[in-house]
Parts: sequence; structure tokens; C-alpha cells
Amino acid sequence: MQPTLQPAPAPVLRPAVRLPRRHRSGFAPATVFEAALTDLSADLATGALHGSAGTVHLVNGEVVHAESPATPDVGTLLTSAGRLSARTWADAMAAARDRSAAEYLVAAGSIGRGELELCHLTAVLDAAFFALPQNDGPIGFLPGVRPGLTLARPLATGELRLAVGRRRVLLDRTHPVADLDVSPVRARTGPTEAGRRPATCSGRRRAVLAAADGFRTPAQIARLLGRSAYTTLLDIRHLAAAGLVETPAPAAVPAPLAAARAAAGPVAAPVLSSAPARPDGVPPQAGPPPAHPEVLLPSPALHDFPPDPEIALLLRIRAALEARL
Repeated sequence: MQPTLQPAPAPVLRPAVRLPRRHRSGFAPATVFEAALTDLSADLATGALHGSAGTVHLVNGEVVHAESPATPDVGTLLTSAGRLSARTWADAMAAARDRSAAEYLVAAGSIGRGELELCHLTAVLDAAFFALPQNDGPIGFLPGVRPGLTLARPLATGELRLAVGRRRVLLDRTHPVADLDVSPVRARTGPTEAGRRPATCSGRRRAVLAAADGFRTPAQIARLLGRSAYTTLLDIRHLAAAGLVETPAPAAVPAPLAAARAAAGPVAAPVLSSAPARPDGVPPQAGPPPAHPEVLLPSPALHDFPPDPEIALLLRIRAALEARL
């Protein structure tokens, strides 16, 4: 007797599991500062990650403050705009030993909480723009250090890197010349492109143009005017795109050592140690310093965590204001 053939069971259809997307690493690699910041954030560290170009403060792995010698701090932004007096800001920082400076200012009625938070976020993003690209020089971490002023809504490290990356994209979209960010700029004296004249600029950019004397960098202009460093960078890019500012011609670079030896002959070869040493004891190097790699600009899809809606709102407001400049 032949066995009865049973029909094969129908395959069970299961919903497809959505695998995480693999992101191309076509961007520049993360800097040493970014890598250290990411590791500290993953360890839920509290303290200050500092380098020569800036410092980022963490509390439980989240960014609560950032500062840089190249950017005005919150007090400079508020006092320069006339929102606070220097005395009021000094009293708030003195009271920060017992309670938050933000709580002191809001309780005293000196400034609104929303205005203070937006100004603080501006200062944090400005400082992070200069701090994150650090890839050489000493970098250290001071555990347990807390700033006198902290963000009411801390930023995740990924949110900070995305915000800095979007700012860099906006700069390059305006005028893709990165040397303008770190080089001295001066107003052009010759004819401008498309017949544009300084009189067609806004009052804010005319002030930037007047401060561009060929010796000040955009960061120094921002500190002079008491304005956001990034907004000043964006103004410089707009002015350069209009042909109103330029970088001075670079100074003549000394001939290489080999060429000097060839010109002087084998006996009169120059001695490298005869060059004047820098204050830190490091001998000078010929030519410009090596360029820093760009800040890693991750894809927006890298956010595996839902951002805080209030942080997202502040970032969108800040980005919209900058895009309309």
C-alpha cells in the first residue's frame, strides 16, 4: 500500500525585520576630540573635555556647556546686546557657587528663561564649532568639573555633532572657501563682483566689513563686536561671495632648507638650531601648519534615539534664523 502524499505546509509569512541601514563613511574621519567626546558620552561621564581650541562640559554623558577662546561667551553676547549690564552678569556668576546662574537671572527678572536658553545654545554651538575639529595638541579630561551656567535641556553628543555639521554645510553652500574662517580678512579696495558696493550690505555686515582690517580673523571680529562667532563667519562668507572682502596675500615663504644649502655650498650649510625658538621650546616649522580634518557630518538617520522636542525646536529656530541671514 503506497503512502498518501500530504501537501507541503504553506510557508508562514512573517513581517520583514527592518535591518539598520549601513551608513557610508564618505565623510572625513572623526577627530581626536570627537572620538574622546563620544567615548566619554558613552560612559555617562561628568566633567570637562578640554583642548587648546575649546572645552565641552558633560553631565551624565550629555553636553551642558561649551566654551572656546575663539568665541564670545554668554555674558559677552548678552552685555554687548544691551540685554544685561556687566554688573548683573558678574553677580549671576558669583551666585553660581550656591545655585545656577540661570536661576538667579530668571528669578531676578533680568532676562526671560527662553531668551537666556537660546543665547546659551548659540554660545555652545559657536564654541563646539571650533572645539570639535581639534585633532592635535594636548587634550585632557577633568572629571567632576561643572560650569556655572548649564543648558536647561542638555544636548546629546550626536545632536551636537549634527548641529555643527549642518552649520559647516551652510557655510560651504554660501561660499566654499574654508580659509576664510581662520585667516585675516580685509575689505577689498578694487572693483567688486557684479558691481556690488558696501552700501548695499545690511548694517550688521557693514560693521563686519569695517572691522575687516587685514589683521583680524573672523573670530577676532566676532569678539570685537560681541557677536556670535558663527554668524560672523557666515557674514564673512556672504561678503566674500559678493566680492567685498578678501584674505591678504600670504607672506613669502622662506626657501626650503635643501635650496638654502645648495645656494650656500657644502661648507656654509645653515644650522637648523640657529633659528629662533618658540617660547615653548619647539623649533619653528617652515610653511603653513597642517590642515585640520573637517568635523564629521553624520547622516540624520544616525539618530537611533528620539531627540527631545524642546531641544529640536531650539535647534530648528536657530537653523532657520541662520539660513535667513
